[in-house]
Amino acid sequence: MFFTIMHRSISLPVVLLVLAFAMCMHSSTGQNCQGGICENPYEKGCLVTVAAERGETIPSAIIAEGKDKVKMFQERFGDLKLENESGQGRGRGRGFGRVCNSNDLGIDGYDKCAKEAEHQYDEIRIAPGNWDSSFYLTWVLQILLSELLRVPTTVEFGFNNKKHTSSMGSFYDEKSRYTFGETAYCWECLKEAHEMGGTCADTDKPCAHIVPEIWSGREFIAEEYILLPNGNGLTGQLGYYIPKFTAENYPELISHFGLRNNPQKLAEIFKTPITWGEYCDTFTSECSNNDDNEVATRLPSSDRERKKYFLEGSYTGFFKENGCNDSFTNCTGHFVDTYCGWTTYAESQFHWQNISLASAGPNEPNNGYSNEQLVEIVFAANATKSDLLFWWYEPELLTSSFQDTDMEFQRIKLAAATPECIENREENKVERCKANLEERQGAALGSCDYPLDELKMAISKGLDDMTNQATESSNSKLLQSAELMRSPSLDFLNSFQLSALSMNNLMKNIFTNPEEEFKYRVSGVQEEMGSVYRRAVCEWVYDNLVDLVDKVPNQFPRSFKKREPNKSMKRAALTLGIFTIVLVAAIAVLTLKWKIKETIKVLAVDCWIWILIGKYANGYLLS
Repeated sequence: MFFTIMHRSISLPVVLLVLAFAMCMHSSTGQNCQGGICENPYEKGCLVTVAAERGETIPSAIIAEGKDKVKMFQERFGDLKLENESGQGRGRGRGFGRVCNSNDLGIDGYDKCAKEAEHQYDEIRIAPGNWDSSFYLTWVLQILLSELLRVPTTVEFGFNNKKHTSSMGSFYDEKSRYTFGETAYCWECLKEAHEMGGTCADTDKPCAHIVPEIWSGREFIAEEYILLPNGNGLTGQLGYYIPKFTAENYPELISHFGLRNNPQKLAEIFKTPITWGEYCDTFTSECSNNDDNEVATRLPSSDRERKKYFLEGSYTGFFKENGCNDSFTNCTGHFVDTYCGWTTYAESQFHWQNISLASAGPNEPNNGYSNEQLVEIVFAANATKSDLLFWWYEPELLTSSFQDTDMEFQRIKLAAATPECIENREENKVERCKANLEERQGAALGSCDYPLDELKMAISKGLDDMTNQATESSNSKLLQSAELMRSPSLDFLNSFQLSALSMNNLMKNIFTNPEEEFKYRVSGVQEEMGSVYRRAVCEWVYDNLVDLVDKVPNQFPRSFKKREPNKSMKRAALTLGIFTIVLVAAIAVLTLKWKIKETIKVLAVDCWIWILIGKYANGYLLS
């Protein structure tokens, strides 16, 4: 089983993760899936494919805005058609909804994208983080850049410290594969782009122009290879959550006021989850291939299964009582904390706010759980309807998957975050992972809630270099002005923002397609999920084009066409030039012939010289 692994302030250990939230049914686009691999119905382009499915050439949302909006869209982007008999347009007219990128050009005979013969911008590369919202944002950018702005755009993962040249992970991957990179933030990718002057094609090292989503990313602002970061519009929130059914039964627990100084109650409500192996060791007779047992239908078959807290169809999970002494002075409720390498201040917050909760996971020193274990425990709580208090974050796919259910996550409110509190905290992994408990707890001043995080987008200075350089190419005969060669990428990225509500709606769209029976799975690696995620992202982009097209700079996209000469004007200019030359010659002859006449003698010779020069020069210029 694999899960989204994310860290907001440091790079993760090298690990290739394939998301295990899977879908076993064909999506509404009807693509063919065999052996866990699905054809990508959006390979020719997202927008034209959805338009064809819905029988539209202009999105209905844009039509609803009125004729002016429709006219603007058609003038800038054309009709959304896979085929156009006229053969006109910027790629769509040739039957393609997107421009080719380096992944496509490496495939002999590939014919599912538009090769921009007259002009093609330099390619943009995006390095997503290894969590869902960052990846979905990457796909949104890739669609808009490739299909509206006609900028070739690929995805960088930095596998094995080499540049990613495969289409795997790209929105347009022919096999609809979904994968994560090896690090949360590929700073080295941005640095390489800067050192290469923005041209990633000239290097074999991991290279990217954009890291689309940065959490608490203050440390990179001073880096010489990164432009001043922009907010990407999203907000992130770490915190502690309880299920909706727990909040309904114990509404006082939604705040730190109801959690404080209440050890016995917390111990009774929040029990401790145990693994499949521990359960079967404790209840051996009930665990041995007993189909009547609602908790475990069989014994675990491997050490890996023994360590699981939930396995669909085999182990629902189990929560054991917390031991309290007779006087109830040593009561502690269970809390599911994350590994200390991630951003968690639970030990400090609960200690100084007198909240009797402690984690009991296998990862020292804070007894945290891995992300995989944490998600298993959430599913165990849902299956058994056991009360649970756990660390989590938003936006995230798991959060969206439980919306509108009795397991919907409810965030607990702690003491409000203040600048003094944030400054007082140990802000690095070393402090959070110290062996000494008192050092991890820190000072009382640092025990406030997590602040709302304005997420950033990091852009390599290499993109600025590439954008502003005067490019000379085979297009120079058609495009005399360097400004016409200027890529719209940087202007677009500087103005682009996606709201937190939009991201939440996009994630929720994954679970709400009536033609799909989606089930968020805790185990198993199934590549069909890539098709479901692509469908959700693509349809969200299509349905929200009314707002998204406004993020495209007004002077783009540009149509690069060879200007045909005006033959009528050319003939008129030539005729006028010849007439002027003949007239000047005639005047010169007459002047020479009449030079002895009194009228000519009166005129100054130098005046006539300038007149003749002016006449001749004017005739030459007009010709």
